[in-house]
Amino acid sequence: MTFCPDGKLYITAGERLFWEHDEPPLPIAQDSSDRRGKIYRINKDGSIPDDNPDFGPGAVPGLYALGIRAAQGICVEPDTDRMWFSEHGTTQGDEINLLQAGANYGWPLHTSGRLRSKDYTPPKLPGPFTDPIWYWEHTVAPTGLTFYTGTAFPTWRGNLLVPGLSTGSLWRVTLDGTTIKSAEELMLDDRVRSRKVVQSPAGVLYLLTDEPAGKVIRIDNANG
Repeated sequence: MTFCPDGKLYITAGERLFWEHDEPPLPIAQDSSDRRGKIYRINKDGSIPDDNPDFGPGAVPGLYALGIRAAQGICVEPDTDRMWFSEHGTTQGDEINLLQAGANYGWPLHTSGRLRSKDYTPPKLPGPFTDPIWYWEHTVAPTGLTFYTGTAFPTWRGNLLVPGLSTGSLWRVTLDGTTIKSAEELMLDDRVRSRKVVQSPAGVLYLLTDEPAGKVIRIDNANG
């Protein structure tokens, strides 16, 4: 979850299924009356903003976007109102998405990866579905992302940093507006499953690992 410059709180919620063959006739993430597989937008006092998108009668309160499998990171791009979120696929299908009001990100009908259940055929629904801004050709399992604005790594300023759980990873993503130009994996010789990367108010980078003896790692520039 995170607050946006508009003063609203944005919350991601996964659909909580491992196998697609366990989906109901109307998939969880596509059902506006089901709280799972969605992104929410609420006021600081817990009320629902009047300008939230309308998903029709029966939609859960606060619904802002749907078609989400497992968004485990969401952050605001500095100096803009743009919000970005990471998304777990199943077999591949890991994505970086730009959050848009009322968007349907397609799961499990429309994905950049493959479904786990070989015998599952998603129902035909009209869409439209919003494509990811970026997706990996292999499994990354991206988690809690952040934009870097510090000074220790001058060439990283304005870049999106994305940690991951699969085999351990940390990615530096460069953007031009809403276009992702490149994605570079960092720390290749010291991979660790990573849950969250944050920048402190003092501009220092910290990485939270996901392992039996989890730890917080401070990332320093050895050449700085």
